[in-house]
Amino acid sequence: MTEKRLFKWDIIFYFLAIPLMFLQHFLYDITGKADLAAIIGAANESIWEHMKIIFLPFLLASVCIYFIVKPDLKRFLVATTGGLITVIVSMITLYYTYTGIIGHHILLVDILLSFIVLFLAFFVSYRLYTKWEKAERFFLMFAVLFLLLLAIYVLFTLFAPQLPLFLDTETMTYGIPKP
Repeated sequence: MTEKRLFKWDIIFYFLAIPLMFLQHFLYDITGKADLAAIIGAANESIWEHMKIIFLPFLLASVCIYFIVKPDLKRFLVATTGGLITVIVSMITLYYTYTGIIGHHILLVDILLSFIVLFLAFFVSYRLYTKWEKAERFFLMFAVLFLLLLAIYVLFTLFAPQLPLFLDTETMTYGIPKP
């Protein structure tokens, strides 16, 4: 029963997360460049910031799904963490693969890529929850990894490393824009 309910709510929240992704993309500008909005939304046009606009909606959707479906906490945290890792790895891999092949990015492809990455996160999370029988054994490791991912999410926004992943290709700067 939990698997069917989880599947249903994953589909519902996939479609609810998409408008949230668009809101997050523009949140920093809409709020007049508020500091909190820089952490929550995309503060610039870097790949890292665009990965964040998939990461947080997936995380928020997962929290909502947890309270609606009430699945096993340990399995669900492992599955959600797997989904978050999927966001990071698939966004970086797919974006750099397609832009490496054609030599530049295309806005429509970037948007479609965001939908694909979000789908992959929900898919991996669902499969981990429903098919990985030993998930509970890895709860502690995934709980630590979950907290580490949240810390990295915030820290790399506030203190962006000087790496291409964090480069705003419009301003050629890193991190939160300086006034």
